[in-house]
Amino acid sequence: MVEDAVAETFTILWRRLDAAPDDPRLWLLGVARRVLANQARAARRRQFLRARLAQQPERLEGPAGEGATEGIVAAVRALGKRDAEALMLVHWDGLSPAEAAIVAGCSPVAMRSRLHRARRRLVAALSEIDTEKEIRCERAG
Repeated sequence: MVEDAVAETFTILWRRLDAAPDDPRLWLLGVARRVLANQARAARRRQFLRARLAQQPERLEGPAGEGATEGIVAAVRALGKRDAEALMLVHWDGLSPAEAAIVAGCSPVAMRSRLHRARRRLVAALSEIDTEKEIRCERAG
């Protein structure tokens, strides 16, 4: 973890060498502080996700749950890259739309629009998958 923080801090220095002051010690300490804060937030998100997953049953039961995970994965894969990224940042990584906007390099307003469109497209993709399953079941039966 420490090695990763140091490596990321100096990577940022290298990328922003033109913006670094003549004596970059204080600037580097600020960058390192933010890198460590980001790592701590990511660790908390992972810990929260592990706890949520531990509370979930291993497999969804009943007809609605059959293949539900696979259906969601297929629907997300059917989305465009931007839509999938917006959904994953907010719903998987647990970021707020404003935080997701920073990660994606867009404005918060643009991220909220992306999320709205991505959710609509995800619902449409999921209903398409459900329709395909129904047709296959009718043909099989």
